[in-house]
Amino acid sequence: MNNVRSVNLATAPRTLRPIVAAIDDWNRNWRLGVIFECNVGPGRLLVSAINLNGESGDAGLRQLRRSLLDYMAGSRFKPSATLTPEQARGLWANGGATPATPAAGPGRAFDPDLNDGTTPAPAPRKP
Repeated sequence: MNNVRSVNLATAPRTLRPIVAAIDDWNRNWRLGVIFECNVGPGRLLVSAINLNGESGDAGLRQLRRSLLDYMAGSRFKPSATLTPEQARGLWANGGATPATPAAGPGRAFDPDLNDGTTPAPAPRKP
């Protein structure tokens, strides 16, 4: 899928299992969620990294949006994972690119093999 970024779920509880997951680079093997659900405080949250309000008018996109809205309005929308508000906010720390734990290592560097075309390549360093 083009122009879709995933949310790094490395710091989320293992019970949070994405409905739609992305496959990461085999060297890194991050837990990436494209669509996932969880309880946050007293509420329920469904997250989509796919822009469901896109202007493309694509029938598949419209159907995905309709299906997710119908699912959330129904009685089957009962997320099993629970996050605190702090944990939920932490999913977007550092742009969601790296786990927020010191043991995770350095921040994410530009990787041309994983670029979907939405991020310009950095200028080459001058010696």
